[in-house]
Amino acid sequence: MLYNNEGNPGVSYFSKFTDVKSGQWYTKPILWAYNNNITSGYTNGKFGVTDKITREQLAVMLYKYAGNKGYATGRTSGVLNNYSDKNRVSSWAKEAMEWAVTPEQSVPL
Repeated sequence: MLYNNEGNPGVSYFSKFTDVKSGQWYTKPILWAYNNNITSGYTNGKFGVTDKITREQLAVMLYKYAGNKGYATGRTSGVLNNYSDKNRVSSWAKEAMEWAVTPEQSVPL
């Protein structure tokens, strides 16, 4: 959706993720997201094209995209304390999850 929102920009194929092959419907969006620091894939060299996306992964992608677009990415530290599963939020996603649930996010700067 983010790739489409950007007008489907041209992306040249390169072998970044072992499970992202040239010419698939998802290839350009994934490589575009990687090129724009929205996603980095897994440490094992895969993107996880058949995996279900987690809320943490989605929050991180939206947080990075918002920052790239100049949207406010302020967050309230400790806001996750309002959620019963706060202790299950991964450290790599904490900042993005805090942003996602911080009320009153602003429009672009």
